[in-house]
Amino acid sequence: MSGLRATFRTAEGWAVDATGRKRVDTNLAGARQLATEAASIAARIEATLARRKTPGDPARARALNDALFKLEQRLLDEQDPPEKRWYRHVVYGWNIYSLYEGQPLPGLAEAIRLHVEHRVIVYGRRTAVFD
Repeated sequence: MSGLRATFRTAEGWAVDATGRKRVDTNLAGARQLATEAASIAARIEATLARRKTPGDPARARALNDALFKLEQRLLDEQDPPEKRWYRHVVYGWNIYSLYEGQPLPGLAEAIRLHVEHRVIVYGRRTAVFD
């Protein structure tokens, strides 16, 4: 998750041109805070799982898996109609400009690239899926 926090910091820099002028306003402080909280929770879960020497209760494992599945579903952006929905995953997507690299925060990156401030605000809010 620390990578996610860094990505939010980096995303704010996407809006700055080569001269240092901001092309579009971005404020992802709330998203960075949520990423910090998510990283803390993830670290606690990982520590708990690492302490277990024997397989846990199958019902609890199933419940955890269901919770993780629901979180992943919340990371899908279904707000635009299918014909306008280029990117579905809020955090990571396909980079249309590269055959090999992915694009973190693809909807936000595209809104910044196109200098569409209201879309930057919308996608910035959509990244707050952990709330």
